[in-house]
Amino acid sequence: MRLNLESALRDGFSFAGTLSLKKFSSRGLAILILAAACVLSLELPELGPIPKIVGGVLTLSFSSLVVRRLRDSRLWPALVVFGILPFVGWGLLAVLVIVRQDSAEDEGQNYVNMIGAAGACFLSAALLSWLYLLG
Repeated sequence: MRLNLESALRDGFSFAGTLSLKKFSSRGLAILILAAACVLSLELPELGPIPKIVGGVLTLSFSSLVVRRLRDSRLWPALVVFGILPFVGWGLLAVLVIVRQDSAEDEGQNYVNMIGAAGACFLSAALLSWLYLLG
């Protein structure tokens, strides 16, 4: 159990390596669900700073996913800073994470993964930004 937890934490917060579109889509949706829960938990004042702390951890994990996905698409990883620009930056990140430079891979043709990845990227960035604007 400990080995699996360590590898999950290492994989969830690592900025090294690349990440396929399929893995980005599933992990991005998980971050989206957790970010929505954090935003909703802001309405519970007895939780104090916990939603913001969890939101910071999710932001770090989301950033590492986007950096690895950009690297997999052979794009400059520093483009992740577009995530701080409301709407335009979030949309640009959503497009950049589905861009595939290698046409030999079949993953780029899987529209379900492309839609899931783009939607998870845009909405996660929006919710994580909203989490800090509301609090």
